Parts: sequence; structure tokens; C-alpha cells
Amino acid sequence: FFFFFFGFVVFLFLLFAIVGRCGHCGWLGAWFFGFRVVLCVFFVLFTLTHWNNLCKCLSPPGYFIRNGTSSTQWVIHLQGGGWCYNEQDCLGRSRSALGSSTHWGPTTSCYGECNGILSDNSTINPDFYTWNAIFVGYCDGGSFSGSVEEPVEVKDDTSGTTMTTLHFRGRANLQAVFDHLFANGLASATDVILTGGSAGGLATYLQADFVGSLLPAKTKYRALGDAGWFLDHPSMQGAPVYRTEMTTMHALMNSSFGVNDGCRQAYPGADAWKCVFAQYTWPFIKTNSFIAEGLYDSWQMRNILKLPCGNYYHSMAGCSAQENATLKAYGDTMRANITHALALSPTAGAFASACIVHCQTIFNENQDRWNAWHIDGLLVRQVFGDWYFGRSQARAAVQACDFPCNPDCQLFY
Repeated sequence: FFFFFFGFVVFLFLLFAIVGRCGHCGWLGAWFFGFRVVLCVFFVLFTLTHWNNLCKCLSPPGYFIRNGTSSTQWVIHLQGGGWCYNEQDCLGRSRSALGSSTHWGPTTSCYGECNGILSDNSTINPDFYTWNAIFVGYCDGGSFSGSVEEPVEVKDDTSGTTMTTLHFRGRANLQAVFDHLFANGLASATDVILTGGSAGGLATYLQADFVGSLLPAKTKYRALGDAGWFLDHPSMQGAPVYRTEMTTMHALMNSSFGVNDGCRQAYPGADAWKCVFAQYTWPFIKTNSFIAEGLYDSWQMRNILKLPCGNYYHSMAGCSAQENATLKAYGDTMRANITHALALSPTAGAFASACIVHCQTIFNENQDRWNAWHIDGLLVRQVFGDWYFGRSQARAAVQACDFPCNPDCQLFY
């Protein structure tokens, strides 16, 4: 009986591996893949209960887990990775790990290392190293806001004769992740921190109250958005490039039904796009939240401000006086935004460094800032830990000086 059972399991595993390939298996293969579970300690790819839970290309959503010794305490990180703004952009994304879980491996290194607040090292992460750590895979391209009920047929080549089916089900994917987590220990949680980096940081703001509505009332629940405060700001040429991109994404993914409810009600109709921005969503967030942001966010320097220097692979040595002034003005706007947000929410916290940086609570851009970067002598992890545990009346560190006043910052020179 044992050998029969073992042989049957191996047969099923091989069958699922063969037919479970997004884009090549059709409905039968998709059903098999939908019920596949990868048997690995660190990676759970959970079963689908209905067709609402899908990445872009008929593959199931999922998450990576590291079980901690504190079984009732959880840090849940929403993966970042930008957005797709139109059908062809999303089609290309569907063929990558940011659009299909078929490209995920059995384990993850997060953004290079699963460090920072996800670390199990007591020196790097003394407050949370024993907690269960979850890394939620990102495969909808809309900060988990997609809410399109029906599949979308997209032209797959320049001739338009081949069509590919895409799904925009980010909110349903998030619901499915938490359904599975509840069935596997989260229901008894005493502490939950929802966090995320970049597009996952934005998702933290957009989805904080939705996730909070799923948790037991007795659970201590907080949100930590890292590098998710993407400003509604024109490029240095004056063009509303990023606003246009996010407005298009919002419409494509029907994001009105996958964002903060209070924001959606406050901005109906033509202003609905505002609810995919943290600065407009913040006044309606009920969850006690912490903002981790660089005043001169490196992704925003390149992709929103369109600054040709002082960002990825571009030295500041070539910056003109006008470009330096534009950089400073952007930092001033970010600082004012965060200061205003803190004034609106007296229990909220923040760590806003005067640095060109993208993500400070988890390893990113080949650096671990969580246990290395300071404001007024306090590490990122200290400011957040003090805020979370109420160890200090100082709830925020927002750097008042301009770049490059913080000696921890990367200088791009």
C-alpha cells in the first residue's frame, strides 16, 4: 500500500509539473496547475478555490514563509516590482515572475537577501527575528488592487491574430493569501505587521484597512509602508507622466474596487485615480501606520522626476545647478507631504531620511539599511520598534536637512 501510495503521489506531481505551465496548457492544464502544491518547506503555493484567484496568466497566487519561534506573531511583506500601465505592458509582464507564479522558485531571496524586518538574525532584527515571516508574491501589476471580474483578451503579436488571456485579480489574490494563512495559524495571531516595499509599500497603504478587516479584533495590527509614498508630481520638464501612467493602470485594472473604501467614496468619478496614491489615501486609512521613505526616493528621481543624474548608475557629478535645485525641491515636497500626514494621524510613525534611496526596512539596492542607517543616532529598526512597542514618545524621525547631510546615504558621486 505504501509503495502504491508513493507511486501515485509521484505520478500526480509529474503530471502537474508537465501540464502546469501558464500559457501552454489551456483550461485542463490550468485546473491541474490550480490545484498544485509545491512540497517545499519554505514555499507554499496554495490551491485555488475559484477562478477569481489568479495571476495574470492562469497561475495561482502564493507566498513564501519562514516559520518563526513566536508562532502567534507575524510580519507579512507584500512584494514590490512596479506596475504595468497598458495591456501590452501587462502581457509582457505575464511572462515573468512578476506576472506568473510559474516563474517562482521553491525558495526566495526577496530582493537579494531576506534581511531587514524579515531577518531571523537577532543582531540585525532584535525586535522581530522570532516572528513568522511571510513574503507575498506579486503577480498582478497593480499593487494588489486589480478587480476585473472577467478575463481580458489581449493581442499577442503585431498582426493581432493571436490572443492571450490576462487576469487582473489583485484584490482577490490578496484575499486568497489571507484565507490560506488563516487556515495555517494566522487566525490565532496576537501581533501582525503588514509591510511591503516599493509597489508593495504602496499596496500596504492601499490594502491596510482591507487586511485589518480580516483579522480578529484582539490582534495588535500595524502597517509599515516602505518606499510606497510615490508622489503625484510632474517630471522636471513639467509633464504629468507618472500621474498619467497610474491613471491608466487604475482604469485598466478597475482598481476602484481594490483600494481603500474611504478614499473611493471621497473621490468618485473622474478623481477616482487619486486612490492609487498614498498621499490621497492616507487621510482615510484607519490602521495605525508607519511611513518609511527616502526624501529623494531613487526610483522616483528616475521615473517620476525624470532626473538624468543622481540616480541608478548616474553620478551626481554631472548635475547642473537647475537639476540640483529640482532635486532639492522634490525632497522639500516629500518632507512636507510626510509632515502633513503625521499631523493628520497623531499616532502614526515615520522614518524619512534625506537620502537618495528606495526601501529602508528590507535589503534592496545591494544594501541593508534596517540596521545601518540613522537619523539623529537612531537606526531605522530602532525608530520603528520604539513606535510599535511604545518604548518612546518620539514616534517619528523626519530629517530636516537636505541631501547629502546624512553620512549614511549613498552619494552617487
